[in-house]
Amino acid sequence: MREKLRPAWQRVRQGLTEHLVDRIRRRVDRIRRRFLYELNQLRESFDVFRRVAPNVMLILSGVAVLTVPLVFTLYSPELLPSPRHTDGGLPLRWRVVIGAVWLIPAFMTVLEARARLKQQEGRWGDELANVPVPATVQTLDELLRSGTHGTPPSYRWSVYVFDDDRHLLYPIFPDPTDDESSPYVFKVGQGATGLAWQNRTVVLASGDAVSDATHGLTEAQQNEFRAYRSVVAAPIAAGATTIGVLTGISEIDDPYFTTSAGLRTLRNLADTVGMALVTALPAPEPARSKRSL
Repeated sequence: MREKLRPAWQRVRQGLTEHLVDRIRRRVDRIRRRFLYELNQLRESFDVFRRVAPNVMLILSGVAVLTVPLVFTLYSPELLPSPRHTDGGLPLRWRVVIGAVWLIPAFMTVLEARARLKQQEGRWGDELANVPVPATVQTLDELLRSGTHGTPPSYRWSVYVFDDDRHLLYPIFPDPTDDESSPYVFKVGQGATGLAWQNRTVVLASGDAVSDATHGLTEAQQNEFRAYRSVVAAPIAAGATTIGVLTGISEIDDPYFTTSAGLRTLRNLADTVGMALVTALPAPEPARSKRSL
């Protein structure tokens, strides 16, 4: 009898085992899906926090920077009056501590503002490097022709923009290139172009300094510019943001840009080029509301 019941019992046991395994598998699968859902929610929350946190920190730092001197200016007589301080003010040691702590948000505010400016300049460079507008090239051809604005006709003009990813200045006019090995590509602080970008000011060089190692040129760049005797570079600005560099180079050692009239002409020319570049950028697409989607 036992032998007859054994196959049936084995089938029942196998069925129970399969049912139990299936239940365990379904439960594990539910736990796994729940875990992945919670993990995705956490990731989305972290992404939101990462986008919002810099703005919140900047606002809090700005409020702290403004609040501390405001409170001490308006309410200093009422702050912690002490019999030892007839003026009712804080002891000197507390003022030193508060001043030191106040420097932290002030420093954070400066760093954040500087980082945002750098980021904006990098975006400008990325956008300008990809502007395929023939009209812009034609405009720059006209603006930067030989002898433009009364400048010496020996100068040849180039327009550079900054690549934020590679931290290099690339020419976009008249001979654009993105080849890092090109002698016409400059690091920040290298050559007149790199110095004008780094210092946000006009840079002049003449004589041997145009093509020797004075301003950090590589050997290939020194060979490329050996025939030139004058170079000028001016930052190109769009409002308060520097978006590029205008560089002129000449085979003649010409002192024109060392004069006040020459410097004024160079800055005006750089401003005009900046306006032409900004105008060439495509207008942003209008935001669409959810109702229109």
